[in-house]
Amino acid sequence: MKTQLKISATSNEYSSEFISGDFNRQIQNPEAERLEHDESLFDMILSDARELNKLKDALSQTQPTEGEKLKRRLIGGKKACELLKISERTLKTWRKVGIIPFIQIGKNIFYNPHDLEEKLEQNYTGKTIL
Repeated sequence: MKTQLKISATSNEYSSEFISGDFNRQIQNPEAERLEHDESLFDMILSDARELNKLKDALSQTQPTEGEKLKRRLIGGKKACELLKISERTLKTWRKVGIIPFIQIGKNIFYNPHDLEEKLEQNYTGKTIL
C-alpha cells in the first residue's frame, strides 16, 4: 500500500491520501498548531514592543522633572561672580554673612541665578557710587 503525503501551505494540516483506496482523511498536525500559536504570540509581543517604543519616545519629549529643572538652574561660584560682577572673595563673604542664598552639596556650592537676581533687586537703591 503506497501512501502519498501532501502538505498544504494554506491550512497548516497534513493530508494523507491512500492511493490504493478512495479513503481520504485529515490528520491534524500538533506541530503546525503550536507554530500558529507561537506566531500569534510573537505578533502580540512585537505589537507590545512597538507600543513601548512609542511610549518611550513620548516620555523623552515630556517636561523635565523638578530635580532636572533645579539642576539646570544652578550655577557654580565662577558663574555667580560673573553674574554679580564681584570677586570670588566677595562672593564667599556674602555667603558667610547670609547676603545671598546658596545650596551646598558635599563640598560643592551652587547658586540659583533667579535668587541672586532677586537679591540684587531687593538691595537696589538706584544710587551710583563713583
